[in-house]
Order: sequence, then structure tokens, then C-alpha cells
Amino acid sequence: MVSEIDKYIKLVLHFLSYRSRTEKEIATYLHRKVPLAQEETIVREVLNYLQQFNLINDTKFCHEFISSRLNKHKGPKIIKLELRTKGIDQLIIDQCLSTVPTSALYQSAKDFILKKSSLIKKTPNRFQSMKIVKILYSRGFDRQTINAVIDDLLS
Repeated sequence: MVSEIDKYIKLVLHFLSYRSRTEKEIATYLHRKVPLAQEETIVREVLNYLQQFNLINDTKFCHEFISSRLNKHKGPKIIKLELRTKGIDQLIIDQCLSTVPTSALYQSAKDFILKKSSLIKKTPNRFQSMKIVKILYSRGFDRQTINAVIDDLLS
């Protein structure tokens, strides 16, 4: 049984070599790989091993994920939704998102709108602010951030 667990630990370490994963992602991966008769025992043992050596940490994953999504100009609502689908607990998500400064959210939204400026400039002046709201809202930004970006860009 020990050699069986080692086999799955190596498999998961290879899976982790590409990028950080959540505990749920690893458990799902193992459920696909492990035979049904041994599933629960092996999954529990492998997850314990990974936690023991701090190879899976949902809080750390959450911070890294938020940072990467802000670089891709995603807002907090979209980030929260993506993290929930990855199996991160709502409490951890809220704690991690509360550490993100509003200036970082504002800068991400502003950079995205500047990137899309050619699209916005084609729109008549009276509809530009509505276009910005639509674009940023669909990216998951809140109304306060959107209003700040509009005030800065259209003033």
C-alpha cells in the first residue's frame, strides 16, 4: 500500500509542477486516477502528505490567483466566481480580496480601458461612458471603481 501511495504522490507532484493547485483540484485529479476500491484512503493520504510539506495551500493559491487575474484585467466579482469554481472557501476568498488595494483594482480597470481606447473612441461622445461601464462591468469591476475610471478618463 505504501508503494501505491508513493506512486500517486509522484503523479500529483508532476501535476503540481505546471502550476499551483487547490486542494479540490488535486482531489478531483486523484479521483480520476485512483481505482475506486482504494480511492478514499489514497486521496486522504496524498493530501495529508502534500499539506505536511506545505505543497498545497489554498490561501497562498488564492493570493497568486488574484494577482494573475488582476494582471489580466479581471475584476473582483469575476475573480471571486473563478475561485469558487476552483473549490476555495468563501472565507478565504473574502480575506484575500480584502488585502487587494483599491488602487490596484483601479489601475487594472484603467489599463484595460486604455487598451480598448480605439473601440471606445469609435463610439459617439455621449455613449462613451456607457460603453466603459458595460466593458468594465462585464469584466467584474464594481461600480465605485468604474465611476473612478470614467471620472479620470472622460474629464
